[in-house]
Amino acid sequence: MKPFSGYWVRNDHPGDVTLHVPPVEATATIARQAGAARADGWNIHIIAHAGGASADATLGVLSSARDGRDLNDELAPPMSPGEGMSLYAYSDVPRSQDYRSSAALRTDGGITWPLDVAKNFVRDRAGDSVTLSFTLAASMPAEERAILIDRRLDRVVNLQEEPEYRFILGERAALFANDDARFVVVVGRDAYVAAQRARMSHAPSGTVLHQNTPNPFNPTTVIRYDLAAPADVTLRIYDIRGALVKSLERGHRPAGRYEIGWNGENEQGERVASGVYFCELRAGTFRETRKMILLK
Repeated sequence: MKPFSGYWVRNDHPGDVTLHVPPVEATATIARQAGAARADGWNIHIIAHAGGASADATLGVLSSARDGRDLNDELAPPMSPGEGMSLYAYSDVPRSQDYRSSAALRTDGGITWPLDVAKNFVRDRAGDSVTLSFTLAASMPAEERAILIDRRLDRVVNLQEEPEYRFILGERAALFANDDARFVVVVGRDAYVAAQRARMSHAPSGTVLHQNTPNPFNPTTVIRYDLAAPADVTLRIYDIRGALVKSLERGHRPAGRYEIGWNGENEQGERVASGVYFCELRAGTFRETRKMILLK
């Protein structure tokens, strides 16, 4: 045990817990640093950070790992006082380190980890920008694919090509059910990954511009829209006179769900005045406008 470090113990049963600390290490320490190579497996190291808070988790495969909890796994610690975050894979309990047996890759063709982020603070009513950063161990077999699925936005991130993913999150407590997790990490052969992607797909049935939240807002708000089919998209903010205030998105987008924040600034980076504004979505021939109110 290192001096000046914090430690915690999870008690799964009622009653007191007595902790005996031997003077020497009793078992080998499991390597956990980003991209750490293991002779009998590999891992994916993920860091979540928002503002000054951060948390990390390690998901991996080992030939020595067993089903259920073993010494290769670490339970997710409680969030720190003040502004704290927790990043964890959920199995029977939240885990900040979860190694699965490599036998699953051979028999099932892949492995799926439900993944979620807990956060005990919110700096902005509209939600804070959270970044997930990924590091894959060099020992990961070339034939395996690794993706992250954002089940809320029905978005897929190729972890072997995209090192980061950003999303918006307010205050969120830790979850205790696999189906409630926002994200899923899937690793395996092409057929397994494709099957898991299809099973979790919730593609929108129609194109729609949702009402921004919160509304009224000060100074930021989140705008969400759905695309039922690929389209050339523009998302713009106008003032009550019809003058362009801010262009938020412009380009071709595949079918799916999208979200973007507006911080109440115009194209010149200046704060706009309180009042009524309009958000317009154009996607191909589709056009829809929503009324927004900025209050200071």
